[in-house]
Amino acid sequence: MKVKFFVGKGGVGKTSVAASYAAFLSDQGYKTLIVSLDPAHNLGDILNAKLSDKVSRIDANLYAREVDIEKEISHYLDRVAKSLKMTYRYLSVLNMEGYFKVLRYSPGMEEQATLEAIKKHVFSEDYDFILFDTAPTGHTLRVLSLPSVSLLWIDELMKLRRVILDRRRMIKKVKGEIDGDLPVREEEDDVMKELKKMREEYELLKNRLKSEDTAYIAILNAEEVPLLETERLVAFLRNFNMNVERIVVNKYMPEKLSEQSKVMELIKDKFANYDIKVIPYMDRGPRGVSELREVYASCLR
Repeated sequence: MKVKFFVGKGGVGKTSVAASYAAFLSDQGYKTLIVSLDPAHNLGDILNAKLSDKVSRIDANLYAREVDIEKEISHYLDRVAKSLKMTYRYLSVLNMEGYFKVLRYSPGMEEQATLEAIKKHVFSEDYDFILFDTAPTGHTLRVLSLPSVSLLWIDELMKLRRVILDRRRMIKKVKGEIDGDLPVREEEDDVMKELKKMREEYELLKNRLKSEDTAYIAILNAEEVPLLETERLVAFLRNFNMNVERIVVNKYMPEKLSEQSKVMELIKDKFANYDIKVIPYMDRGPRGVSELREVYASCLR
């Protein structure tokens, strides 16, 4: 199963390009799922279909979903709450409910929920291709960096937990027992078990995002600001050893905007080592599966 992320600045046409890929791949007989991660969903409008948080069938081999971030946050917090209550069941005085009410509005929660949505699909065996239509660059880069950043945090927490367990063993040697019969070894400690489980999950996800079966397609317009942002985006992806498959220049019309020709030369120069595809400006954006397939066949093949 192959995964493709469509990334770039807001407003450059990521959704249309991603939908064109999905429509074409499904027409080739590949069972394809396209997932919108952008809270400002317009995938349903482009596909001419009513979408929801559940996977909907659009065509014979084409499926789509618009992720409800608020639901993902709720599901994530419910899962974490259940895990914490089991792990720290001896600390019944903690006000877990109050803590999670605050956590819902904490910085980074949307990014974590988005990552959870990605994780639900990237290990699936139900499809040949899964395509992610992402939110604007800043949000997406924070999401893609989360597995690596989380692993650093978990490693430090595991070090701290080992120190705590070591202190407990010392106390037990002196006193002969510990209040509440607290665990003193890693294999007995629920907290360490949970940290190891989390570490394994994040390691698998990090490797999946960097694997040869996962690719990133950068979309931009032939304008100076999108070009600068795409340079930073590609540099980030390369720094994390993520595979940039190609560059797509969307809404190109040099005959009306002469400045685009100059920017296009810069694009060719700066991304000389990448496959560059160009989609000309259209008076009306493609809508529906058949029109999207025509865009791919004429511009992106």
